[in-house]
Amino acid sequence: MTPAVLTIPAPSGVAQDAFSTSSHSFLYRVIRRYYTWCRDHIFEAAMNVSDLMQTDLAAITADASLGEAITMLVDAHVLGLPVLDAFGKFIGVLSTSDLLEALAERGRNSDGEAWLDTTLVKDLMTPRPQFVAPGDDVRKAAQEMLYLGIHRVFVVDDDALVGVLSQSDVVQAFANGKL
Repeated sequence: MTPAVLTIPAPSGVAQDAFSTSSHSFLYRVIRRYYTWCRDHIFEAAMNVSDLMQTDLAAITADASLGEAITMLVDAHVLGLPVLDAFGKFIGVLSTSDLLEALAERGRNSDGEAWLDTTLVKDLMTPRPQFVAPGDDVRKAAQEMLYLGIHRVFVVDDDALVGVLSQSDVVQAFANGKL
């Protein structure tokens, strides 16, 4: 099969042969740039959330005390815990920001230890958390975190909590050339 030839008429006063050579070179550069852009932005397979998410999660129940939650946060070295109901359904997030805000509101004059033992996670958690699916594009998830001002987004598949994607995971993937 013979490739199609594109003929562009020469502007007045320019020899057709000179114009043809420079036009083909120009068109080649334009087409090459377009191909490169498409390869880099459209045709490249998007990285899924499941490619970067952390699956080893520490989670807490809504009826646990804040004391238990703080112990779990410290032991797991995380800044936020997914909160599950009695049936294991993901219903909220308890973050260190939630705890610090509550501590600031309480002040110094109260009995902190008793408060930690009597206050339940469900009283302080952020309900109706944002989540993504494992097959979602990482870039979309990162944009959502930035837009909502959150540091992590949990990953849910068929109503089951399967992982978490943090801003740190995305930045690390970018630094390693994966994104």
